Amino acid sequence: MPRTGRPNVLITGSSGFLGQAIARGLLQRYHVICLDSRPPKDPIDGLVTVGIDLTSEESVREAMGQIREHAGNRIASVIHLAAYYDTTGKEHPKYDAVTVQGTRRLLETLKTFEAEQFIFASTLLVHAPSPEKGVKINEDWPLEPPWAYPKSKAETESLIMARRGAIKAVILRFAGVYDEDCRAAFIAQQIARIFERLPTAYLFTGDMTHGQPYLHRDDLVDAVVRAVDRRTELPDETILLIGEEETPSYQQMQERIGDLVHRERWRTLSLPKGVTKFGSWVQTEVLDQETDIKPWMVENSDDHYELDISRARKLLGWTPQHKLMDTLPEMIARLRADPTDWYARNKLDPAAVAASRPELEQAQERLRGTLERTTEQVEAAIDRHRALTLWAPLANAALGLWLIASPLAYGLFDPVAAPTPPALGHAIAAPEIRNAWLGFSELIAGFLILVCALAGMSRRRNWIQWITATVGVWVLFAPLAFWTTSAAAYAADTLVGMLVVAFAVMIPPTPGISRRALAADDDRPARVELLALLLHTAHTNRRAGLLRPVRLALSRRLSTRPH
Repeated sequence: MPRTGRPNVLITGSSGFLGQAIARGLLQRYHVICLDSRPPKDPIDGLVTVGIDLTSEESVREAMGQIREHAGNRIASVIHLAAYYDTTGKEHPKYDAVTVQGTRRLLETLKTFEAEQFIFASTLLVHAPSPEKGVKINEDWPLEPPWAYPKSKAETESLIMARRGAIKAVILRFAGVYDEDCRAAFIAQQIARIFERLPTAYLFTGDMTHGQPYLHRDDLVDAVVRAVDRRTELPDETILLIGEEETPSYQQMQERIGDLVHRERWRTLSLPKGVTKFGSWVQTEVLDQETDIKPWMVENSDDHYELDISRARKLLGWTPQHKLMDTLPEMIARLRADPTDWYARNKLDPAAVAASRPELEQAQERLRGTLERTTEQVEAAIDRHRALTLWAPLANAALGLWLIASPLAYGLFDPVAAPTPPALGHAIAAPEIRNAWLGFSELIAGFLILVCALAGMSRRRNWIQWITATVGVWVLFAPLAFWTTSAAAYAADTLVGMLVVAFAVMIPPTPGISRRALAADDDRPARVELLALLLHTAHTNRRAGLLRPVRLALSRRLSTRPH
């Protein structure tokens, strides 16, 4: 984190979906500093993530100390995304430890910096819903968070306003966020139910003409960047609703998704809340089954929100450029193109769609093509393997040096005062002679291993690895061949011999294997036969409801893409 001429911006929760997007949006004009408890899966070039645990006072102090040391004392803005979230609807200690108290710890530490602005990512769900369709809520609407997550956000908002000190506070109450891959949990579950034609896809509880607004990821990033850019112009305490002005109803979503996925008009039956809550309770508590419909969702299914974003338009000059209903076709197109990947990106079970028609068509296409690697790919793979295992011949060279020194270490050339036992009724040489023979063997074998190990490192002379391995086998049995009296030689040569063989031909690329053999998958016949069998079984049983074993097997096989 070198000091730069650009203003410093901190992002907590920076490794997540939104944190990475916001970081990219700020990179051109700001020095972005990332804070998270874990590094991102796909790091952005030039960005370093500072580890932080918001539940620990010491961790927060250490992280902020690193920032002061490398980036200075001035901070233009802190974008606070880190928070706890789950879909159970139940209270959890982490809501207080991470979201509320974690924010308090961060704010207290920020008071020791010259921090201009603190942006907190909240949710529109802190508000009471609209009383009826057509009534838009604004930032002054009453606060009635219905479950644990928005309650923690509302509590944190109050804490920020009470403890911000001289730091300007901006509360951004976001609608649900989505992008072209979906990423919005409730929309993804709704799409998945229809895609799989689950019974729950035809049922709803509450008023189907109600709904909630959403927000495209790019529009969210635009709003945050504008808030940072206008930090000196905004009031000391600013609260803004950020979301799309159009609120599609649940019925509109069902019909649109059904048309895009199955090209049919999707009919949905409305059930009484009591029936749905009882069914959800039986499934989760009695049958101990996982379900994406929780009792608290049923309770709040009638909630309806429409947003008045005039304050954001006035203070930030912000207007959303996307609409959820316009983005749905691209979401569904990506689902249809690769269902298992789409499910994985949306944290759903890919096995549920491993036998879907798009995946079966992809499998058939792969079966028609080659399952082999090209010669260039094989050579590249061998080179990578060789580069990663160069330590093995060097280790053999070290073992060769040890063998050269071992006769003196074991005392193989020293006199031995021991009687000579009969050997199968035949006379054998005296102990000192046998030990001397082993000593000379150690010297010669050590020299050969040293030379061959180093010579065999060349790709053109890799056949020498077999000579090294052969000498290693001799070292393994030499104490027996010479009937040595040295227990140390027995033990050490047994270990050294095994290591030399392993380091010569088992760990590095094994010499002598044809490129044709390396190009083909070892289990190619089994893979082809298995995929063909699964395709046939999936088509046969699609209507019979027998796809679970097929889904699991296909999920495992299709998750491995061809080389």
